[in-house]
Amino acid sequence: MLKSMLPYMLWIALGLLCLLSADPTWAQNVPGDLQVIGTAGGLGPDAEYATVRIAADGQGTYHRLLSSDLGAPALESSTFTLSTAEVEQLWQAIQDGDFFNLEAKHTAKDIGDRTYAELIVTA
Repeated sequence: MLKSMLPYMLWIALGLLCLLSADPTWAQNVPGDLQVIGTAGGLGPDAEYATVRIAADGQGTYHRLLSSDLGAPALESSTFTLSTAEVEQLWQAIQDGDFFNLEAKHTAKDIGDRTYAELIVTA
């Protein structure tokens, strides 16, 4: 079940980040080195994980991989492009959410199935 939910978990996480800021009228300069990386999956030997990367120019990639064989080709892979407005909205949500001042690492103590989600933003 986790396998089929991975793409949805990532898109939901990134979508929620975008929806934090619904007003497209602001004028924010997106840093040229912006990189947003979302990863979710399992840590077990037969688990899968998925990752989404979005760059400042709106170019994005999606990959679904096996966690047990990091050198293997992706099980699923695709590319996509966000519009300038969507990248600006993403950057605005990152700023409005004060992402760069969040706690560096958080562990949920009540998760026992070895699943995880990670969101990394660099700019």
